[in-house]
Amino acid sequence: MEGGQMWTGPREKLPDDIEIASPGHTLDPWRPDIQDNQYGERFKVSPAVKGINKAEAAEAHREHIARIANNPNAIAVYTDGSLIHDGGHTRAGAGWVLYSKGEERATGSVGLGTTAEVYDAEMTALSKGLHCAIDHLTNTPSYHVDTHASIFLFSDNTSAVRSIPSAALGSSQSESQDFLEAAKGFLDGHPQTSIHISWVPGHRNILGNDRADGIAKAACHLEPQTTKTTLAHYYRTVKKSLIDAWRNAWTETPRRGNYAIADRLPPSILGSYPFRQYDRATFGLITQVRTGHGHFGEYYRRFNIPEPYECPCGIAVQTRAHIIFECPQYDEARHIIYTAAPDGHIGTLLGTKKGIDGLATFIRQTNAFRKPPLPAPATPPPPPPLA
Repeated sequence: MEGGQMWTGPREKLPDDIEIASPGHTLDPWRPDIQDNQYGERFKVSPAVKGINKAEAAEAHREHIARIANNPNAIAVYTDGSLIHDGGHTRAGAGWVLYSKGEERATGSVGLGTTAEVYDAEMTALSKGLHCAIDHLTNTPSYHVDTHASIFLFSDNTSAVRSIPSAALGSSQSESQDFLEAAKGFLDGHPQTSIHISWVPGHRNILGNDRADGIAKAACHLEPQTTKTTLAHYYRTVKKSLIDAWRNAWTETPRRGNYAIADRLPPSILGSYPFRQYDRATFGLITQVRTGHGHFGEYYRRFNIPEPYECPCGIAVQTRAHIIFECPQYDEARHIIYTAAPDGHIGTLLGTKKGIDGLATFIRQTNAFRKPPLPAPATPPPPPPLA
C-alpha cells in the first residue's frame, strides 16, 4: 500500500481437483427441461415461502406426512446436509431416511470430506435420496409400472430445493444433473408416478427431519468418495482469505486523524456496525460524530467554515467531546452517555458497539449535532394602500 501501490489481497491458486461447472444447460438440448412443465402435476417443487411461520409450517407438514403414511403407494424421504468443525477444518456429510406406510424402511449417508460445504451436502442428499426412493419403490414386490405412486422428498434447505431440479451453473451442478437424469428416467418409464420436492422447517421436532439431521452429522466423519473441491468451498475459502488479509491490513495500519479514536471495530463486508443497525438519518449523524466532520464549532474552525465556533452555552470552541460530556444543554440525557461508556472516554463511546448504541440514543433524544435551522425570513411590510 506504500509507494502508490494498491493492495490486491492474497492470490489463491486454483485447486487441481476443483469442481467443473458448465455455463450452459447440461442436459442434451433436444431433451425438454424437467421444469418446462413437461410433467405438469407429476413433478412439483415447493420451496419455503418468504415470511412463513415455521411453527405453522411444521404443523401443516405433520398433517401432510400423516396422509402420506396412509397411502401404501407413497414414499417419503427426508434429506439433510451437515457441516462440523474438526481440528481446524470443516467436514461435510449427507444423510437421508426413507419412510413407507409410516415406518422407516431405509437410510443412507455419504461423507464429503473437508472440501465441500453444507449446501453441497444438501444437494447430494437430495440426489441420493431420490435414487434410494426409486430403488425401494421399483423393488417392492407389489409395485408394477402402472401403479399410481408418489415420491415425496423433504429438505430443510430451501436453496437446495430450488436448485436441485435446475442443473444451473454453480456448486454441485453434477448432483443436480444426476438428480434430473434419475427423475426424468423414472417419470418417463413410470407414467403413473409423481415426484414432489418440498421444504420442511428444520429443528421443529419433525421425526424424519431430525432423523436425517442425525444421520448427516454422523456422515461428516465418513471418508469421502471423492476429493474434489466444490465451487462453494473454494468461494468460501477465497472469501475468508481476502477478509483475513483485509483485517490484517487494517490492524497494521496506524490510526490517524479525528476518526482514529473511533476506529476500533474490524472492517466487515456487511458494512459498518452503525450502517447495519440504524436508519439513514441516525447513521448520518453517528458518522459525522465519529469522523469529526459535523455541525459543531471544532469542525467549523478546522476548515475555516463561516459558522459560529462557540457553543450556545458560552464555551469558546464547541467540540464533540464538550457536547457529549460537558454541555449543560444536554445534562438531562447525559446518563445515556455514561451508561454506554462508564469510563467517560470518548473512544469507548465512538469505537464500541455499546458506545455507538448509546450515542444513537443520545442523538435521538436531543438536538445534539444537528445544524440549527435558518431563521425564517422577515415578513415584508404590506404595500401602502392605493390612493
